Amino acid sequence: ERKIQGHTEDSVKRREPGISKLAKEYNSMCEKMHVLIGRRWAPRNAVAPEPIPLKELFRLDVDDAIWQDGGLDDTTDTGAPPEWLCNDKVRKGIKAILERDRCDEELQRLR
Repeated sequence: ERKIQGHTEDSVKRREPGISKLAKEYNSMCEKMHVLIGRRWAPRNAVAPEPIPLKELFRLDVDDAIWQDGGLDDTTDTGAPPEWLCNDKVRKGIKAILERDRCDEELQRLR
């Protein structure tokens, strides 16, 4: 397990410059989207994603804003955000399911 972790860390370090460059480009696009929305040049109800804090790039968690992709789905034009984004009970349920799944995986590993 330590060998795998070391290999993973080495792989990330090798790719860090490219990943950081992509994150900077992403942040630039987020800023452009904020400007377009502010000028009302974007579709109605458009929501710009939050930029990625570059210092925290390699410590992202499943609950970080980067994963909140509301407004990117063109299939519905209701203007209402999806339940997983706006309903605290749904979000808590998702977190509980993910934690249960991790526990099940750990139990399998221990057997």
